[in-house]
Amino acid sequence: WILKYELPEDYTNYEILLDSKGYYLEWMRKEWLAETNAAKAAFMFAFPSLFLQQEAPIFKQLEPSMENTFWSSRYVCH
Repeated sequence: WILKYELPEDYTNYEILLDSKGYYLEWMRKEWLAETNAAKAAFMFAFPSLFLQQEAPIFKQLEPSMENTFWSSRYVCH
């Protein structure tokens, strides 16, 4: 779908929210690419069980805040 809207000249004073129903999956953001770690990814694929054993404690620390972090995040276009 392509949607086109006419915005007022002072559009920078507004926030635009598109409300939709359905399934949305954002594959990649530039900000996420800065967090990539090729060595860690290679280790994960080579030794998945060991990788999960090492990462599980880190995940458990972050898990309680994940839901709130997700729902309070916003993507800002520049």
